[in-house]
Amino acid sequence: MKHLETDLIHAGTEFNSTKAVVTPIFQTSTYFADENPEKYIEAATQPKHPEFYHRHGNPTNSQVAAILAKLEKTEEAIVLATGMAAISTAILAAVKSGDHVIAQNSHYSGAMLFLKDFLSEYGIEVTHVDQTDNSSFVEAIRPNTKLIYIETPSNPNLDITDLAFVGKLGKEKGILTMVDNTFASPINQVPTEFGIDVVIHSATKYLGGHSDLTAGAVCGPKEFIEKVWRKSITLGASLSPFDSCCYYEAENSFTTRETD
Repeated sequence: MKHLETDLIHAGTEFNSTKAVVTPIFQTSTYFADENPEKYIEAATQPKHPEFYHRHGNPTNSQVAAILAKLEKTEEAIVLATGMAAISTAILAAVKSGDHVIAQNSHYSGAMLFLKDFLSEYGIEVTHVDQTDNSSFVEAIRPNTKLIYIETPSNPNLDITDLAFVGKLGKEKGILTMVDNTFASPINQVPTEFGIDVVIHSATKYLGGHSDLTAGAVCGPKEFIEKVWRKSITLGASLSPFDSCCYYEAENSFTTRETD
């Protein structure tokens, strides 16, 4: 059975086509068109293809995403330029005008502004509930509820939400569940083990660890991550390969933290 440290070191190595032990920074916006038209079309249309155009994908970013998917025990992941890019793009991939979202009262301020101000301008209703009262989530459900969005522990108050309850509720009602796992990190908490569908991170914080990058991540089922990817190539919040490499080195430092 592989340990977490093994995934941190070896996950995603298929995206490193070189013999370099340290993941290279693939600093290019565009790749040469393949002489085979079918392969070129495949690269242009395949979600997250690492060698077509940077906004679509990047080998350095792909390796980081693969590591995060392993840590959060999801099928896929995608990395974006900021935590708010991850939050906003994931939510917009889940809901549209006329849909209803259930969110908790205690959220990161940027996420709260997005939920309260931005979504209402596009015809998406949001109900905020007391996350310490499980029944409030049940009472808030409407026929058009498509998403339950939570954050635990919350930033900055460290309020706690019952992941197991929300995960079970989402499965029973057929509602997508999404959690911001930034403050706990997958080292301390794996939301998918409690039935949560999608996990979001502001990697600027614990996953980055050194205050030298801004980044975000969305981890979840392959089908949903493809939706996030399609939104991201339109919204354009691509992560720099330089930041992605810092991200990768910070993730690998977890292995030394565990053994110190």
